[in-house]
Amino acid sequence: MGAIADIGIYPLDTALYLLGHPKPVSVSALVTNELSKGLEPVDSLSVWTGNDARVSEVDDFAAVWIRFENGSKMLFKSAWAMHMDNLGGTFFLGTKAGMRVGCYEVATIGEDKIRLFRDEYKMMTDTTVNTEIMGWDDMFKAEDKAFCEAVRTGSKSPIDPDGVLMTNAIFQAALESQELGGKEVAVKLL
Repeated sequence: MGAIADIGIYPLDTALYLLGHPKPVSVSALVTNELSKGLEPVDSLSVWTGNDARVSEVDDFAAVWIRFENGSKMLFKSAWAMHMDNLGGTFFLGTKAGMRVGCYEVATIGEDKIRLFRDEYKMMTDTTVNTEIMGWDDMFKAEDKAFCEAVRTGSKSPIDPDGVLMTNAIFQAALESQELGGKEVAVKLL
């Protein structure tokens, strides 16, 4: 799988983590590989791999509408074959504030930033949060180190298997929805 399970897993996992891993209940999706059919063989994928993207069988674009048990909703988009630099980053919209995470518009390439938007004193404000101060970089490095240590010693993984199951169940439901022409399908969690 391309746009969903290959590159889409990372932003979906981050969004679910930030939301506190709410239980997904249903999904409607568009999953396609039509964008890559128009790419010329000199595109970056062909140059790197020697493969012609026009004959790719993996999904190159996905748009997935996810409904959660707690009433929240998510629109998840992922693409690897597009004539753009990105799909706009990860953002959250709430009734009192909005938040954009690690997007091109906020930071230079390679930097993860958080940008908060809210109404203060009847004026829209936005604040860029320095994730280094929050210790995010250290948190992810510590999790990676703990995972490697668990593999090395055979101890319990610090990665929550329920989160892995949740992302896979969402992706499976997205593929089922695509097969049904984008109809809403239930997410099956064991």
